[in-house]
Amino acid sequence: MNLEKRKYKIIEKLMEVNDEVTIYNLSKILNLTENDFSIPEHHIEIIDARLDSYSKNTSQIFEWNDLKNQW
Repeated sequence: MNLEKRKYKIIEKLMEVNDEVTIYNLSKILNLTENDFSIPEHHIEIIDARLDSYSKNTSQIFEWNDLKNQW
């Protein structure tokens, strides 16, 4: 499996994690700080709407490399 597919699989699994301690520990491993998670207030509603849409329409999510190769 190539690197991009492995990263994608890891991201998929991370999206299933609902444990705050696990996410905190992963953040520490990746050297992420609170500043790395700050989102401008005016973007929060947009992001929430997109995440909600993605979770309801998972069949409509495309792999970027597949789409890029079609063009």
